[in-house]
Amino acid sequence: MLVASLMLGGLLPMDARTREHWAPSGAFRMPVGDPYQVYEDRPRTPGPFFIVRGVAWEGERASHQGADLGSGSAGALVRAAASGVVVSVEDHGDHGGYGTHVVLAHRLPEGELAYTVYAHLKEYSPRVKAGQCVQAGQVLGRVGDTGHATGPHLHFEVRLARDPDERWEFARVEDPLAFVDARLPTYRADTTGVEACLEWAECSGLMAPGARGEDPLTHQAWWRMIAAAVRGPALDPALAPLELRDSLVAARMLWEGMDHTSASPAQQIEWSELAHDLGRARALGLRTGAGPLREPFHVAACEEVVGTPSPAAHVSALVAHEGRPNIREAVMLFADLAGPAPEPPKVTPKKSAAASSRAIAAGTDTTRHAHSTAHTTGHRDSLHAPAKTAAHRDSLHAPAKATAHRDSLHAPAKATAHRDSLHAPPKTTAHRDTLHAPAKATAHRDTLHSPARAAPSGASPSASAADTSG
Repeated sequence: MLVASLMLGGLLPMDARTREHWAPSGAFRMPVGDPYQVYEDRPRTPGPFFIVRGVAWEGERASHQGADLGSGSAGALVRAAASGVVVSVEDHGDHGGYGTHVVLAHRLPEGELAYTVYAHLKEYSPRVKAGQCVQAGQVLGRVGDTGHATGPHLHFEVRLARDPDERWEFARVEDPLAFVDARLPTYRADTTGVEACLEWAECSGLMAPGARGEDPLTHQAWWRMIAAAVRGPALDPALAPLELRDSLVAARMLWEGMDHTSASPAQQIEWSELAHDLGRARALGLRTGAGPLREPFHVAACEEVVGTPSPAAHVSALVAHEGRPNIREAVMLFADLAGPAPEPPKVTPKKSAAASSRAIAAGTDTTRHAHSTAHTTGHRDSLHAPAKTAAHRDSLHAPAKATAHRDSLHAPAKATAHRDSLHAPPKTTAHRDTLHAPAKATAHRDTLHSPARAAPSGASPSASAADTSG
């Protein structure tokens, strides 16, 4: 049992809440890629993780203290190799060459303490914080190349602590891949069925290594499950059975009625005993985290194993079950008490700025069209308006007697406005853009505000135009 005054890894104070929520580490998994294997050589197809570099020794000192695992690119998810508590999270800096990194502490069987280190993570990618309890497989961050890294990869370490108070950097270096490989789970999750719950139980320390789901549930196996799953003192599930039983009774984590605590460790448990202990576990709470299955698969697995979709919600009904429970049924009861895995968040697509602009423009065009009248006599792009129509292409609501407006669409029939003249005298007859002006037009094409000038007597219209342009 860990004492309350220590600084775990030399960094994290062990307060009462951390001790109660920190689950023991059972089975391990690989931190990147395939949870059960890493390739020794680079595979021909991109994607799988392989060993870039292993632990290197110089005598008794490790010159390279972990395994470098790469896939040829950055960004892959990095997951916790086992259940544990976060000792340290460092971001934005070199940090002794580790760059952005996370350190976890793990409670191993027989009271051992181990640290796993996940280094060279991508900046801003860590998703955990110091003091947080995590499950095996929980996302910690993403593969990067921060610190002393020449390319994207995960630097993964395993260290065994001689003293819980010493800094994790000084703990004994282990070969991380050999360490994990020796502790892989017996059951391999299929993500939808009962085997996923059995793997979850192995990783959470509920099942002893090598235990099978069809094995009968003895008192010894049941006491182990309670010590691993229920919040309370940091008990080692691998303690001697009678010592573990007495510790559970002292912590009020075990029901004491009907000779329950005086039974032989190898004796198979009754459903009535299991129901009483499960009710107490529900009151105290679990430290396993959520179960491994999402709700539809969780419900189906509970019905398959226990015969009801929510067995932990009706603990008293378990007393009526026939026969005696096995390990698989006990695991499903704890998984149901922990609850199904949360659904992933739904991503709502955001409207782009371009789409918003188009919507606004469409609304403006609709409004403009609504104000258009049925008596429109001019076209916006017309260059050859009839002789009696002098309306400009963009004018909307010119008054009846107006003689010039640049944007008029509904100019009266007698209007003789110039395109760009806003204040021309009433007798102006020129239009800037008229290509086929009537025969009596006397104005120059580009004259904006010049008054109408009568042609000299006897001069032809063409001569007058020539004088103006000259």
